[in-house]
Amino acid sequence: MSEEKTKEGHAHEVSQTSRPSTLLDEYKPVHDPALFEAPRMAPVFDQTVQTSPLHLFAAEHSQTNEWVRWNDFSCVEHYQDLDNDYQTMRYRAGICDISALTKYLFTGPEVAQALNRLMTIDVMKIAVGQSARTFYCTDEGAVIGEGILYCLEENEYRLTTEGYHLDWFVDGIELFQAVVEDTTQQVAGLLLAGPSIGEILKTMGLGDVLSWPKGQGAWIKMFHEPVYLTRTGSLGADSFELWVDVEDAPLIWTRLLKTGSPLGLAPFGEGARRLARLEAGHPSFAIDYVGAFAPDEGAGTVTPFDLGLGKLVDDEKPTFAGKAPLKAVRQRGASVALIGIEVLEHGPLSLSTLHANGKRAGWVSSCLWSPGLNRYLALGHLSMAALGTDGDLEVDAVLGEKWAQTSKRLIVKIAQKPFISN
Repeated sequence: MSEEKTKEGHAHEVSQTSRPSTLLDEYKPVHDPALFEAPRMAPVFDQTVQTSPLHLFAAEHSQTNEWVRWNDFSCVEHYQDLDNDYQTMRYRAGICDISALTKYLFTGPEVAQALNRLMTIDVMKIAVGQSARTFYCTDEGAVIGEGILYCLEENEYRLTTEGYHLDWFVDGIELFQAVVEDTTQQVAGLLLAGPSIGEILKTMGLGDVLSWPKGQGAWIKMFHEPVYLTRTGSLGADSFELWVDVEDAPLIWTRLLKTGSPLGLAPFGEGARRLARLEAGHPSFAIDYVGAFAPDEGAGTVTPFDLGLGKLVDDEKPTFAGKAPLKAVRQRGASVALIGIEVLEHGPLSLSTLHANGKRAGWVSSCLWSPGLNRYLALGHLSMAALGTDGDLEVDAVLGEKWAQTSKRLIVKIAQKPFISN
């Protein structure tokens, strides 16, 4: 007979023949303290797909369970379908989670000078409470990325962009009394868009912001929480963006929907937001072009002039990254033009190579159906040599659903950008 201790400490007898001995009899649990620690947040670069602080709240409203990867975040593609999301965004009032944007905070007594060394625009012209669109390029003039630069306070700027370039910014400002940090995980973003947004803001006592010029911003209180509100976004005058602490984002999202729903406020997804950018003629990072540090070496590089945005290069200001090469491009002209394309063909389609006078002359980088214009819109990259020739512009197209596709060369026409003025 053998003895075992019960929980009360009393000995009792157990028959050796009651069951065979196993390795479990010798097992002694080891309590690893790490098992009881709160899980650590993995660094951004260690995560393949991230979720925003509004992920669960967005999922609650989604009727499609359609998700898309944007800037390494999982985002709702459509809440109902593209048509309904588009109607909400364009003709009523919509709210969209844009927390996936990368957000860098620059501070320090020499931060303006440091940023002026890195950005293609003249940062010194951005007053407190103002913002401006900008590129940042390599010393060779190749685009690394683009974004909106906000002057929050004196010696404090925020850049919202796509991609992750913290190391490049750290290297670029090391000779200045300035610091940069990636605050993507600390700051959430919301986009308000549509003609009824103004009425909703009025009901919240924020009617004064409707007189702001495009690009203006300020710290306000919304539902008793601090919010940096800006008149920026995909729909121009009809859109505002809110930047809040991630802890406050669910409250702001929930109360905005509750306050605005009587006036038609509803969520819209990344698909509609992406379409609004295309309708405005804005090229999108990782879709219409890739940055100079893209892992795909065969993707090629572009300059702001190749994207039709040479106006964002101020080559009259003191030295900045890429100044000499970009000034040379301005003088000789870009070799490629970013053009708008309208396609009259209906039904599912995808576009690829552009042809002018029967010769390959460029490519299409994005193509989406616009419910507002009832046609396909596209952005293409056409060689300058082909742009000035007569004759038809054609594109290789694949038409139909994947189980019944046909290839065809379509005649298309160059359209004025923006396709829709915001």
